[in-house]
Amino acid sequence: MITETATTALESYINSKGLELPIYTPRGVETMTYPCIQIGDSSADEDEVLDGVYEVNIEVAYIATPNANTDAGDTEEEITDKSSEVYNVLSCEQMISILNIQPGIKVFDVFMGQLSSEERDGRSASVYSMELVCCEV
Repeated sequence: MITETATTALESYINSKGLELPIYTPRGVETMTYPCIQIGDSSADEDEVLDGVYEVNIEVAYIATPNANTDAGDTEEEITDKSSEVYNVLSCEQMISILNIQPGIKVFDVFMGQLSSEERDGRSASVYSMELVCCEV
């Protein structure tokens, strides 16, 4: 399925950039270690003209436990810095080339949506919406 292939390729890409954060995808995760990156796919719509080419919507979230003191959790500055690192990885010029090295996928374009912030289970989440135009090979 194209959504799983695209999610796996994106996970491999992020791992290759050396962020040193655990990455979780929607399949088979019950507990997560924070801070982390969570990748979720929401839909895949086939192109109206090109058979087999899909627009895959993927959400990448950097999730951390905020805490004003340093006893537990991350400070606001640490969360902001790491969120910026995640953004830089996701907006890298070489992203498409690196994604195309991954097995089973050909990526034609990547669109980055607007950053949003939300709370997930009492934690801070910086959420990046992405759209990959791709096909399975």
